[in-house]
Parts: sequence; structure tokens; C-alpha cells
Amino acid sequence: MCIRIAQILLTLLLLYLAIVIGAFVYLVWWQALCVSIGTIFVFFLALRLVVMIYLPRYFRYRAGGIQDLMEQHSAVLRDAAVEVHSLQKISPPAPRQPEHPPLPLSQPDSPIDAADTARLEANSESRKTQISDMNWYQMDVTIFPQNPDLQIPWNMDQLAFVPADTPEPELFPLGIPGAYLRTGHEFEIEPHHILLRVSDDAIEPEESELYGVQRLLIIAGFPKTYREVKFRYLLAQFGHISLPQKRSRSR
Repeated sequence: MCIRIAQILLTLLLLYLAIVIGAFVYLVWWQALCVSIGTIFVFFLALRLVVMIYLPRYFRYRAGGIQDLMEQHSAVLRDAAVEVHSLQKISPPAPRQPEHPPLPLSQPDSPIDAADTARLEANSESRKTQISDMNWYQMDVTIFPQNPDLQIPWNMDQLAFVPADTPEPELFPLGIPGAYLRTGHEFEIEPHHILLRVSDDAIEPEESELYGVQRLLIIAGFPKTYREVKFRYLLAQFGHISLPQKRSRSR
């Protein structure tokens, strides 16, 4: 597609140069000038027509390729089954600390000024408020891919939650990347923490890519209006989890 557009533009440019050169060779100067101006006008009209015709086709072509790629990666967990071993409401966790905390203002080589510090403190308070305004859960689940014997990895960092009534997502509903909109994307909830269940232990996985059936211990927070959720993995949605609204009491 790109080669085709380049060929058309090159042809138009060569045609323009041939007309202008011929005009200055065979016509008087003012006639050649009029021909040159008119040719420029026609050239830009033709260029606009090429853009209007081929650019949407190009974007649709690229969007289709990206959509197919996303579908291939999503297929590993499409229609996967989920077994919930335990699900309990917990206290809000502590906000995540940044991997590289900013240097304090007292250090001479610190790139952060007072405005940056105020903004960081405001963001920290906002995160604390957001965490406290959500219902938090610890869930012990096992995810069963439809074809667990296939050695196709899936990335646990791509797992998210959406309300149970969220329709299947579309990556480019308008057909072009510039109109990116994924259905329900604004409702996605990323897990706060995911651990890998091995026997009776919950450990940090060495890699985020997993294979086949996996048992996970997930900590996640949801808006208090959420009652039922399901997993989303890229463009695939699966499972069904009912969220208890009261914390279970130990006997």
C-alpha cells in the first residue's frame, strides 16, 4: 500500500516537472508562468484526492493487521475457565512506592523543585484517597485455558478486571488507529498485586509469562458499585466472579 502511494506521488511530481519544463521551452514567459501556477493548483487537487482515497485504506489495512495480531495473542485465554478457591474482603493495602523515589530537595544535584515536590505529594494523597474509596479483595483463583496443552505463553501483567456485563472489546471500532477506542477500556481495573500459587506457598514469579493452567493469588480493588466482575486479557474476556460486600468473620 505504501509503495502504491509513493508511486502515484512520484508520477504526479514527474508529470508536473515535465509540464512546467515544456511550458518554459515552448511558450512565452507569462504563458509558462500561468501554466505553472495552474499545474500547481491541479497537482494539489490530485494530491488531495490521492490522500482521501488511499489514506483511509492504508489505515484500515494497518488496523486490520494490528487487530489480527491482538486476536492471536488473546486467543490463549479466550473462553478460559476460572475456579475461585477463596475470595475475601480485606483492608486497603499500602500505596505502591515508586521504584526510583525522587531525590529530596536537600540534595544539591536533585532535579526536583518545590512545584514538583508539591505535585508528587498531591499525587500521593490522591492515590491514598483512591485506595481507601475502593473495596479490596484477596482472591485465590485457578485459570484454565481452553487448550492448556498448547505451549503458548500468556502474560499475567496483561490481566485486568471489568464489570461482568461489559461487552467484548473492539480495538479499532472505526477502522483506523487514530480512532482508538476499546469497549469498556475505561472500566478496566488492574490487579494491585499478583502472586503465583505453588503448593501452599504464594511466591513472586520470576517472569510474567506463564504457560497453561496457573493458580494465582490476586489482590485487587474495585469501585464500591461493582458487584460482579470478569477477567479481561487483551481482547478476550472470561470467568465470572461475584464480589462479597461484607468482610467474612473468622470463627
